[in-house]
Amino acid sequence: MIYSIKLSDYYNLYLLIYYEDNINAEKIKDELLKYLEPIINDNIIYHHRIIFCTSIEGMTAIIRSLDPFVHIENNNYIVVQLIRYINEFWFVKNKNEKDEILKKVEKDSNNAKQNISDLMSKIKFYSNFNQVIDKEIKTK
Repeated sequence: MIYSIKLSDYYNLYLLIYYEDNINAEKIKDELLKYLEPIINDNIIYHHRIIFCTSIEGMTAIIRSLDPFVHIENNNYIVVQLIRYINEFWFVKNKNEKDEILKKVEKDSNNAKQNISDLMSKIKFYSNFNQVIDKEIKTK
């Protein structure tokens, strides 16, 4: 069976790219945009929805202001910071970090007044992006 379904068929996609190198920022942006050209040209993601960030705190602020229904992430710091604001996280990491995230969510003072099990129920854990597609996209 061939699937022509794309995430962009269901969601307005934003791509946030974190990099630490301020000195080579323009070169990094140009190289990444060239690499992303096929998905930009295929209308999977629009050029104006690609956002570059040089700090994790900046990324969390942008994500929160976008107020996404679903957020795909691989950085547990961002998950811990935004778990009370985002409806659902699809957490993609090569190893299962559920216990580590649970501990960090519990320790985070901003989450102190929240029901931790309710917060954790917002996260779906995946080992790779193909699992996200198989479980979230192909089932629609």
